[in-house]
Amino acid sequence: MTFPYKHVLLIGATSGIGLAMAERLVQKCKVTVVGRRKDRLDEFVAKHGDKAKSIAFDIGDTEKASQFAADVIESSPDIDCVFLNAGYQRKHDFSKPESVDIKGFNYEMHRRSRRPASSSSLPRHNFYVTSNLGNEHQLTR
Repeated sequence: MTFPYKHVLLIGATSGIGLAMAERLVQKCKVTVVGRRKDRLDEFVAKHGDKAKSIAFDIGDTEKASQFAADVIESSPDIDCVFLNAGYQRKHDFSKPESVDIKGFNYEMHRRSRRPASSSSLPRHNFYVTSNLGNEHQLTR
């Protein structure tokens, strides 16, 4: 299977699944890695040279997220794929649906998370890695 992307923005790339994905992707295309731990981002760039670029940013900083997205789009207009492997979530107890602000939840998931990457007219593909939606104690019942 061919890999069609030339430049991937990988958010959440300093450890675990994100770092493993970055290591694989950089073999096929340019990768811009994003995460909070600048030292790990710098190691990745040092290891992969011109095929890698890094941006230290905490995706949970919602007040700066729009500016982050604008800066990325301006500095790297050739990004054609976004791999979102990190984020933040407000606590929701899905065992009590009446307590969940479903409009706010849907806004976060379907509008706000895609807006920065899809605001350009260039072709884009977004991939999301998710885990634990809701309170941890709900998973053990």
